[in-house]
Amino acid sequence: MVKKIIAAVVITAVIAFAVTAVLGVWIVKSEKFLETTEVTLELDLPKNGTFNQFYDRVFTHLNTPPYFRGYLIHVKKADRRIKYGYYRAENMLLSDYLENIFKGTQSTLKITIPEGYNIHDIASVLEKSNIIGIDDFLKTALDDEFIFRLTGISAPTIEGFLYPDTYFFPPYTKADYIIRTMYANFLNNLPEDFTERAEEKGLSFYQALTLASIVQKETYIDEEAQTVASVFYNRLKKRMRLQADPTIIYGKYAEFDGNIRKEDIRDGENPYNTYMIRGLPPTPISNPDRQSLEAAAYPAVTDYLFFVAKQDGTHVFTKTYDEHRRQVYLHQIRREQK
Repeated sequence: MVKKIIAAVVITAVIAFAVTAVLGVWIVKSEKFLETTEVTLELDLPKNGTFNQFYDRVFTHLNTPPYFRGYLIHVKKADRRIKYGYYRAENMLLSDYLENIFKGTQSTLKITIPEGYNIHDIASVLEKSNIIGIDDFLKTALDDEFIFRLTGISAPTIEGFLYPDTYFFPPYTKADYIIRTMYANFLNNLPEDFTERAEEKGLSFYQALTLASIVQKETYIDEEAQTVASVFYNRLKKRMRLQADPTIIYGKYAEFDGNIRKEDIRDGENPYNTYMIRGLPPTPISNPDRQSLEAAAYPAVTDYLFFVAKQDGTHVFTKTYDEHRRQVYLHQIRREQK
């Protein structure tokens, strides 16, 4: 009986040792695999994703060691540690890639917002880049309470405050984070004395920002920004309508087909139509860059009241309506007749 018990203990010990040895080899091989394997891939883990989906996306195309799935579950506890999000690897060690997923250290997507884009343009860029949907972004961008808390200004839209630049955001980024990031960049590029300069010209901060947004849309080369701004300041001083085409386009936005017609110019229902309203439109019409912000703060000193675009995008500036009509004929009407 004693011999049988001793034999059983010995057998159990041998089995335990063998299992431990196998497990040890199994773990060592798995660890070595993680530490020596480089991967290049993109992984988008949904909130309701499963471990099997994660495993299939990352490991099925790799030559994994035996029982590697079990190693991930029982040793790395991967089934409980993976966090949803977007993870990109480019020649990255698999061990580092897994740690990013376990910690929720997401990869980012690069987006570029050009100068003069409005909030609808920005929303479209964000959606096409799989960062956030258009509706979700615009809901926050048009939330007047959020805008007031952020900027201290009562405005129906965040238009004008989103600085055009290159940004990096992971997918599923919240709209308020995106807006706060772009607004912080706006503040960093805003001339320090912008408010004081605006008040010297009889404008509020928000009105000067609106003017900067119009300058942005009317300016093709940076060197003309201050002169363009001077035209609008001169017209405001003389109580002339601004007559800026981009304001009509902004007011129509979704309906605009690329052409401004006579009925658009005469449209009194468009609150942004500066051919009909006096003064500035109710909000900015784009998101200006530093050059346009500085032009609004420091316009050139001129007597110009008009400008017309030439074929190369630059402008001819004039002081009288007769001069303006002549330049319109030379640079637009005659060109169209050729």
